[in-house]
Amino acid sequence: MCVRHSGAMFSDSSADSSTAADHAADLLSAARWSCTAAPAGAGSAPEADFLASLDWMTAPVPGTVAAALTATGQAWHSWAIDDLDWWYRSRFDSPTGGPATLQVDGLAGVAKVWLNGVLVLGSDNMFLARQVVVQTSAGENDLVIQFRSLAKELAGRRPRARWRVPRLRYPNLRWARQSLHGRLVGTPAVPPPVGPWRPVRLVPGGTPSVLSRRITARPTSAGSGEVTISALVQLPGTVAPESELTVAGLTVGSTVEPAVSDRIGVDTTDPSTSTWSVRATARLSSVDLWWPHGMGGQPLYDVDIRLDGERFRLGRVGFRDIRVDDSDGGFRFVINGVPQFIGGAVWMPADAVSLSSDRRILEPLLGEVVRGNLTMLRVPGDTVYESDTFYDLCDELGILVWQDCMLAFADPPLDEQWERGFAAEVRQNLSRLASRPSLALVSGGSEIAQQAAYAGVSCGMWDAGGLPLLTERLPVIITEMTGDTPYIPTSPWGGDMPTRPDTGVSHYYGVGAYLRDPDDARRAAPRFAAECLAFANPPKPETVDGAFGSAAPAAHDPAWKRAIYRDAGASWDFEDVRDHYLRKLFGLDSLEVRRSDPDRYLQLGRAVVAVLVRDTFAEWRRRESACAGGLVFYFNDALPGAGMGVVDSAGIPKSPWYAMRRVLAPVAVTVSDEGLNGLVAHLHNATPGDVIGTLTAELFVDGELRVDHAERPVKLQARSSDRIGVDSMFEGFRDLAWAHRFGPLTYDVVVVRLLAADGTVISEWTHQPGGLSRAFERDLGLEVEIDRPHQDSAELEIRSRRYAQFVTIDAPGWLPDDDWFDLAPGQLRRVSIRRGRGDAQLTGAIRPLNGGPVTFRMKS
Repeated sequence: MCVRHSGAMFSDSSADSSTAADHAADLLSAARWSCTAAPAGAGSAPEADFLASLDWMTAPVPGTVAAALTATGQAWHSWAIDDLDWWYRSRFDSPTGGPATLQVDGLAGVAKVWLNGVLVLGSDNMFLARQVVVQTSAGENDLVIQFRSLAKELAGRRPRARWRVPRLRYPNLRWARQSLHGRLVGTPAVPPPVGPWRPVRLVPGGTPSVLSRRITARPTSAGSGEVTISALVQLPGTVAPESELTVAGLTVGSTVEPAVSDRIGVDTTDPSTSTWSVRATARLSSVDLWWPHGMGGQPLYDVDIRLDGERFRLGRVGFRDIRVDDSDGGFRFVINGVPQFIGGAVWMPADAVSLSSDRRILEPLLGEVVRGNLTMLRVPGDTVYESDTFYDLCDELGILVWQDCMLAFADPPLDEQWERGFAAEVRQNLSRLASRPSLALVSGGSEIAQQAAYAGVSCGMWDAGGLPLLTERLPVIITEMTGDTPYIPTSPWGGDMPTRPDTGVSHYYGVGAYLRDPDDARRAAPRFAAECLAFANPPKPETVDGAFGSAAPAAHDPAWKRAIYRDAGASWDFEDVRDHYLRKLFGLDSLEVRRSDPDRYLQLGRAVVAVLVRDTFAEWRRRESACAGGLVFYFNDALPGAGMGVVDSAGIPKSPWYAMRRVLAPVAVTVSDEGLNGLVAHLHNATPGDVIGTLTAELFVDGELRVDHAERPVKLQARSSDRIGVDSMFEGFRDLAWAHRFGPLTYDVVVVRLLAADGTVISEWTHQPGGLSRAFERDLGLEVEIDRPHQDSAELEIRSRRYAQFVTIDAPGWLPDDDWFDLAPGQLRRVSIRRGRGDAQLTGAIRPLNGGPVTFRMKS
C-alpha cells in the first residue's frame, strides 16, 4: 500500500534554519565548553557550590558525552551514560548585553538550559530544534545545560504497550523522543547519544534570520517548473519590508505579512525585531530534470529571498517526479515517468560516537555510495534525522533518500502530549527536506507492524484501525510538508501479513538470518526489500590487522564480537549465519578452517557474502523478476570488525560493496542458471542513451584451455533490460549449465562479457557450472605489474595463466577501483588504485581464493 498526497502550506513551531549572518554574529562561536557527570538527581539547578564540586572536562559542541570522553582519552563504554546526569557549561562574553536569540538545534536527552542562573529552556525531544529570546549581561555570561539520567526518567510506571519489544534496553523507551541508537540489545556496542549533538548558537538581538522555511519544487508541462516558498523571517524594526524571490536567476515578487506569534510558536519578545510571513511562487519556463546518479544529471537551482536589501539563502531545489507504482500489489519507484530498479543500503550515522555531520566525514563516505553504484540510502527509524549537510550531498551526488520518521519496533503511545511533540518534530524535520530532489519516500518508522505480528497481536493492528497515528494522522502531516512525496505507514508494509515479502515492502532475510537456500530469493518473490542481505561482513585484512593484530581473534574474541549483530535472546549471531552459507556454497566446515587457518577463514567468509549479495541482486534485477529493488542492511559499520556494513568503520569497501558495484552498474550483464533452459544473460541499461556493442561468451576446460567462443551484436535501448540465451549463441548443443549431465563436466568456466563498440569491456560475469568450490593451486601463473605510477595513484596490470577466482588486492593505505573479481585464463585486467590515507608506499599482494598470493611493490 502506498499513500500519495498533494501539497499544502505550513507554519512551523520552531527554528529550523539560520543565515550566514546568524553564524557570523554568534556569541558562542569562540566559546569553550566543558562537561561533567553527576549521580542521577544530585543537582536540580546550577548552584555555584554544586557546579564547583564536579570534575569538569573539555567537551566538543556540537557533540555528545561519548565524544567528550573519547577526546579526553577515556573509554566511553566504561561509563553507564544513561544512568547519570550530565552537565555542560560555557562562559562567554557579550560586549553590550541585551536581548539575544538562543538557537538550539538539538539536545540529546531530557534537558534544561539556564543563562546566568535563569531557566530559559526545557527540552525532552532530541529531534526538535528550539529557539528562545534571552537577556545577556554585559561582560561574562554563564550558559549551563543539564541532561537528566534517561534511565531514571523512564523508571516510573507508564501505560502498558500493546506488545513487548525485547530489543529495547528500557521497557518505557517508546515514551522518550530520544534515539534508539545505542539503546538496543544485540546491536554493535555504540554509545547512547546524550549532549548538545547539534549546534548551539546565541545571536544578538536585531540580527536578521530565517526562523523557518518550506520550499516545494515540481516539474510541470513541456520542460517547465514551479517553485513555491513559505518562510518566516525575523528582521530589525517593525516596518513591512519589500520582498523578492529569486530562483535560478528569475526574480518574482512575493507576499509579506506580519506573522502571528501565537500561531508560529516562536518567542518574538525581542522589541528590536519583527517577524514576517513571506510567500511566493516562481514559474520557470525551462528546467532540466534531476535524476539519480547513473540515470541522468543532477541539476540544482539556488533559491533566495531579498527583504529590504537583506539576502537570505533558502536552499537549492531540483525538479523531478517520484511516484510509487503499487497497482499490482508491488512497490516500484517511477522516476520522471520511468520505472526503475533501485539498489541501495540502510544508513548508519557516519560517526557513531559523536553523531558528527561534518562534510569532511560525510563526503568521502557518500562518495563510496556513488562509486558502488548504489542509488538509495534509507535513514532508519532507530537512528537520527540526518543533517542538512547529508541531504545537501545526496542532492549533489544523485543519491535517493528513503526517510523514516524516528519510530521503530515499539507501539507509539496513545497520548495527546506525546503526539503533539512528535508531530512538531516531524513537521520541522520534513520542512528541511520538502525541497530536496533526493527525498524519495517518507515512512512512519521501522518494523512497527511487523513487531506487532511477531508478538501475536491481532491482524487488525496493521490495517487502518490498528495504527491510527501512522495510517490516519501522520499522512496528513506528510501531505502538508512534502506535497506528493510517497508515504508508507511503516516498513515492512503491505499484504495480509507484514511478514510476507511478495506484496508491498518487505524486510527480506530469507537469504540470510532464516538460512534459506540462495534460490529463495526467487521463490519468495519480494517486491521491494527495504532491508535485506544482512551478514557479518569481514573487513579487509588491513582493517583486521590494524584493529585486532591478526585474524586469530575472529569469531571468538570479545573485542571482535562487539561489532557483530545478534537478535535479542538468540543463541546465534550473524557470524553463524555466514558460516552456514560457507558450508552451503563451498562445502567447508567453518570450525575446522578457522582453527587451522583464520586468515583463509575470513577470506572465504568475504567470498561467501560477495556471492550471496551478487547473486541475489542479479536475480532481482532480471527483467522477469517482480522485485523492484533492495536495500542491504547496512551501508557502513559503526565499529571495526565484521559488522553488517558493506564498507567498514574507516570507510574502506568490503567484498559485498564490490559485488554490488558490478551487479548494480548502470550498464551491466548478469547470468542466471536456468537449469534445463541453459544459461541466460541479462543485460541492463539504466542510462538515458542506447548501448550498442557485442555480447561474447568464452568456454574453458580445466581452468586454462579456451575451447570455444561465440559472440552476438546487441543494441540495448535506453533505460531498459533484455535477455539472451547464452547457449543459443553457439552452433549446436552446449550443456553450459551442466544440467543434462550426459557425462563428466565439460566446461568448468564460462565467461560472458558485454563489450562496447570499441571493444572495451563494459561488464563481465563468470559462471562455474561445477560449483564454487575449487582445488587450491599454489601457482596459477598470476602476474602483476605497476603501470603509470604517481604519488597518489597507479594502475595494476594483472593476468593469470589459469583461472583465478575472487582475486583481491591487499595494499594497505590504498583503495582499488575493482576487487573481488574473477580473472579468466590469459585475460589482462587493468585496475586503477588510489591512495586512501596516510603516506604508505604502494606495496601489497594479489590474492586469488583458489591460489597462492603474488606480491608487488612500487619502485622508489
